[in-house]
Amino acid sequence: MPIENCKIHPSVKIWHPELVNLYGCEIGEGSKIGTFVEIGNGVKIGKNCKIQSHVFIPEGITICNRVFVGPGTIFCNVKHPMKGEEYQKTLVCEDVVIGAGSTILPGIILYSGAFIGAGSVVVKNVESKTTVVGNPAKPLKHFATDCKYFHFNSQAGLNHWCGCRQDGSLACKCEDYE
Repeated sequence: MPIENCKIHPSVKIWHPELVNLYGCEIGEGSKIGTFVEIGNGVKIGKNCKIQSHVFIPEGITICNRVFVGPGTIFCNVKHPMKGEEYQKTLVCEDVVIGAGSTILPGIILYSGAFIGAGSVVVKNVESKTTVVGNPAKPLKHFATDCKYFHFNSQAGLNHWCGCRQDGSLACKCEDYE
């Protein structure tokens, strides 16, 4: 499996260089690349990113700094490949988290701090600091910061729930969630 014509910062950690396909891409300082990852020609990956195993990133994708891409994530770059369409560009801004097994369709922008739940299929842009889940991915509706079970971690720029029951259901007293 080759690494060809790439600009890879010396601090980048590629866990098993013999088990990746990297073609003409650029990978920034401090990033980490897992096994069985394919990154296409012209793809740019910023600083301090983590690309987990079995991720496919084709031509036309730009990933900014401090992005986590979970295992098995697939980026697409054409909607109708049999019609000879040109590659569409996709932009993943800073501090985005993409959960395992997600699919990102072409021409999408994931704005800074977006959080993509595992297994989501992203079909349209995701606004800054928004959590989306499902197929098609839709925003979680409850973002009330006055709920004592909901917290915004300003250092990480992420929203999260802390009041979960043992069965995994939310324990929000106001029950203003989906």
